[in-house]
Formats: sequence, C-alpha cells, structure tokens
Amino acid sequence: EKTPEGVSWLYNFIKAQGERNYGKIYVRFPAAVSMREYLGEPNGPMTTDDSAKRLAMHKMAFEVAWRILQVTPVNATALVSGLLL
Repeated sequence: EKTPEGVSWLYNFIKAQGERNYGKIYVRFPAAVSMREYLGEPNGPMTTDDSAKRLAMHKMAFEVAWRILQVTPVNATALVSGLLL
C-alpha cells in the first residue's frame, strides 16, 4: 500500500537528488548585441524613418540568431532529427 507523501518525504527526495551525478553543464554567453549600434540613438533619425528602422531590426534579429547558432552545440540526436525533418 502506498504511504502518503509529506514534508519528510519531500526532504528525503530532494536530499537523494543531490547525491546523484547527472554530468556537467557548460554555458557559454556570446558578446552582447548593442541595440544602439543597430538602431542608433534613442531620438535619432531612425525614429522617423520606418523603412530604415525595419531594416535595422531585421539586421539585428539576424545577428542575434547567428550568435545563438554559433554557441549552440550539435549532438548526434539533434543532427539526425534535423536531417529527418
């Protein structure tokens, strides 16, 4: 028969999780993307020209996506899944 779960069960569960070694985690952060570099000063000419602002936003979004791709590792499972899609 199942015993009811309580605070002592939760404590023992959390304690047991700390005893296991699941491996290592590596986190890499690229250099920050400057919005001012792409969009200019807050009250600059980019605020009035919508087409230039849209182009700058597209360029900045592409740069952010590119930097994310540069730091994302590819493992065998992700590669096979991507090829199957």
